[in-house]
Parts: sequence; structure tokens; C-alpha cells
Amino acid sequence: DNDGDADNRGFFLFLGLNLFVGLVGMLRNWDGGLNKWFAVAKTGGYLLDFNLSTLLLPTMRTVQKYAIQVRALDSLFNSDPIGFHIMVAGFVAVATAVHCLGHAMHILA
Repeated sequence: DNDGDADNRGFFLFLGLNLFVGLVGMLRNWDGGLNKWFAVAKTGGYLLDFNLSTLLLPTMRTVQKYAIQVRALDSLFNSDPIGFHIMVAGFVAVATAVHCLGHAMHILA
């Protein structure tokens, strides 16, 4: 099933982007705060910024028109907008958990 393959590619592409953004957040803040939990909280914040802004992309007509020309983007944004929204919402939930855990542990440490 080609649509399933495109969905998997889209998921793994988005997962890779999240891992990259999380790594940037962790490395940029590793020496900040009172302990390393500060960097975890900041990582969650970077992930929230990325994922919450990504939720808006499919609503922008210019992005939709451009995405039609790029097969990977078209399958990610346009083929199943509700599925895309649900996938990004899952990443938002994980980012929220990372962010809250980082803050809680930073306070307790």
C-alpha cells in the first residue's frame, strides 16, 4: 500500500525533525539553570514551539499549494489533514510531558 508507506515516511520525517529540534534545545541549554533538568525543560519548550507552530502550516493556502508540488509534503499535509493534526497533537503531548517533567525535577533538585 503506497499510501501507508507515504504515511510512515511522513511520520518518520516528522519524528526526525522533532529529534533534531530536541537535540538543539538540549545542547543550547545544557549549562544553564541550577542543574541538567533545566535543559530538559527547555528541550520540551523548543519541542512545543516547533510542534504548535507546525499545527498552523496546513491551514495556510500558500503552503498547501506548494506542498502539492512536493510529493512528501503533499502526502503529509494534504492527503489526510485530520491524521496530520492528530499526529502533531501526539508530539505536542510528548513535548508537554517533557517540558513539565523538566520543570518539576528542576524545582525538586
